[in-house]
Amino acid sequence: MLRTFVAAITLGLAAPALAGKGHEWRPVDEATGPIRDMEGLEQLARDIPVILDGVDGLWRYGSELIAVQNGTSPMRISAFELSEGGTRVIGHRVLEQAHSEWTEPLSGSIDGDALIYVGNGQWDRYIEGELKEGMEALPTQIRRLPLASPAQ
Repeated sequence: MLRTFVAAITLGLAAPALAGKGHEWRPVDEATGPIRDMEGLEQLARDIPVILDGVDGLWRYGSELIAVQNGTSPMRISAFELSEGGTRVIGHRVLEQAHSEWTEPLSGSIDGDALIYVGNGQWDRYIEGELKEGMEALPTQIRRLPLASPAQ
């Protein structure tokens, strides 16, 4: 059973990994380290061969988890279908992949049946919050991606 641990906020894991000893697993945010107070957390099982790493944004949409996977190659936005109890991945759809206008897709929010997200993260243009020499900030791309599958 999925447990809500952050309400009304998106938990972005730039480099999701599981860290821990024995049976104590915790997600790791590359910026802040292990996420605390996640008692009872278990790794999501999968019934199909699918990559669950490289997630920068994760949202529940009906029986699916929508993930911005900018830590994979190619970068993509995926929908992972969950089992009835929400404990296993039983299906997978690539919603968008290697878009020609992306620099790095980032987090966003679900609005009805669409994901609204940033398509051009500009981490490569900055060092410690300042533009790199010779670089300029680009206009931010706010993109809308329909989520409903063709069968819906």
